[in-house]
Amino acid sequence: MNKWTLKFENQALENQFQAKQQDYHKTFILKVISISSIVLHIGKLIQDSTQNNPIRIELQTPGLIISIIALVVIFRYPQYSSTMMILLNYSFSLVQFWVDSTYGQQRSFLLGSNVMASQMLLMMSLDFYQIVPQIVIQLILKLIIMSQYYQEHLSMVTVWFSVLISVISIVSYYLIGQAKRQQFLLTVKEDIYSQFLTKFISVPFILFEYQQEQFQPIILSKQNKIKKWNPNLCDGCNLRSLIRYITFENQTLENYLLEKYGKIKGSFQSGNTIEEFSFAFRCYSQIDVIITITDKINFLVKFTGTSQTLQEKVAIDKINHFYRLIREVFKCIKKPQKYKSLLFDISIQFISGFYLYGNKEVHYYPVEILKNVIRFIGANNILLNAESSTGGFSLIGSKNQFSVFFLQICRILIIINNEHDFIVIRVNISQEGSLVFEFSLKWENLQKFQHLYKINQFLHSLELVLFEKSIDFQQNCQLKMKRMQLMNQGM
Repeated sequence: MNKWTLKFENQALENQFQAKQQDYHKTFILKVISISSIVLHIGKLIQDSTQNNPIRIELQTPGLIISIIALVVIFRYPQYSSTMMILLNYSFSLVQFWVDSTYGQQRSFLLGSNVMASQMLLMMSLDFYQIVPQIVIQLILKLIIMSQYYQEHLSMVTVWFSVLISVISIVSYYLIGQAKRQQFLLTVKEDIYSQFLTKFISVPFILFEYQQEQFQPIILSKQNKIKKWNPNLCDGCNLRSLIRYITFENQTLENYLLEKYGKIKGSFQSGNTIEEFSFAFRCYSQIDVIITITDKINFLVKFTGTSQTLQEKVAIDKINHFYRLIREVFKCIKKPQKYKSLLFDISIQFISGFYLYGNKEVHYYPVEILKNVIRFIGANNILLNAESSTGGFSLIGSKNQFSVFFLQICRILIIINNEHDFIVIRVNISQEGSLVFEFSLKWENLQKFQHLYKINQFLHSLELVLFEKSIDFQQNCQLKMKRMQLMNQGM
C-alpha cells in the first residue's frame, strides 16, 4: 500500500477493492444526495421567482445539471459514480453565492451546515487520493469567493483556521481511508487462509460458527474422511448430528458449546480472543476444539485418529519380518513349488492367529483393508474392482477379524487357481445399503473353493460375525456385510 495515496501496489488487488467499493451504500449515498441537490436547486429557483428575488440562472443551472446527470449515471453507468461524486461535490461550492445580506444569518448557517454534511458524506465514499484535491480546491474557492466576489476583508485568523480545519480533515480522511483498506486487506487474507486451511491441516477438521440459533459450517476438510458424516445429508445437518453424537464432560459437545456461548462472549469483552480444549472420544485419540473470537465466534474442531500403540507396531513389524523370511525361504529352496503351498499356509495361519489374538474394535474402512490384504500376500492374479462410493463406507468393529477373513479367502483363491487365472473381487453397495463382496469362479474351481471354505475354521467362526448370512455360492460367491454396523462416511 502506497503511504501517500493509500493505493495498493498490486493492481489486481486495487481493482478488487474498487469493485467492492461499488456497493449498495455508495450507490445509496449518491442517489440520496443527487435527489436532495435537485430538490435544493429547484426549490431555490421557485423561491426566488415567488419572492421577486433576482433569479441567478448561472448559479443554479450547473449544480442542477450535474445532479441530474449524476442520478442518470448511478442507474446506467455505476462504474463512473466516483467521478460524478467529485463533480457533485464541486458544484456545492457554488451554493456560497446564494448567501447575501438578504439571506438571513440563521438560514445561512443552516444552509452551510447541510452543504458541509453533504460534502463529507460524498468524500467519505471516495478514496483518499480523490479527496485531497477536493479539500484544497474548495478551500481556495471559498476564500476567493469571500474576498473577491463579496469583497469582505479576510483576517489572518479566518485564513489560518480554514487551513487548519482543511489539514485536520485531510489527516482524518487519511486515517479513515487507511482503516478501510486495512480492513479490506484483512478480509482478503482471511479468505485466502480459509481457502488453504484444508491444505495446511492434514487431519480431518470442521470450521463452523453459531448463527440463527444453530451451528452452521464454514469450511470442511473435504480431502479427509470424517466419521459419522453422511454425504446424503446437507453439511449443516451432518455437523449438528456429529456434535450431538460426540460427548464431553457427560453431555453432548453441542450442549457444552451452547452453555459456554454466553461465557465466551463475556470473555471477549475481557479481551480474550481465543479459547481451546482437548479430549479423547471413542475412535479418536484426541479432539481439539479451538474457539476464535473476533466480530463473530468461530469454532474449529480437529480430529486426530487413534494411533497404533508401541506394542501394536512391534507386533506388525514382527509379522512383516516373518513373512519376508518366508519369502526368502522360497528363494533358497531348490524346488520351491514342492514346499510353496506348505510354507504359504504356515505363514497365513500364523498371521491369522496373531491378528485374532490382538483383536479389538476400531473404526476402519473395509475396502482399504481388502486392498492392503491383497497387496500384502502378493497375489498378482487377484484384482479388486470397487465402486468409487464404497471407499467412504466404514465400520466400527474388528479390523483384525475382517483382515483374517479375507486373508483366508485369498489363501484359498491362490491355492485353487493357477497364476494365469485372474479373479476379480467386485465391491458395490446394495439397494438396502449393504456393502457387497462377490467374485466368480470356474465350475471346477468353485467345487474346490466350497470344500476348502467349509473346512476352514477361521472362515467358519468369522463369517456370521462380519456378514448378514453365510456366503452364497450360487450368486457369484456373494457376501453382504451387516448393515447395523455400516456407516456411510466421507466427504
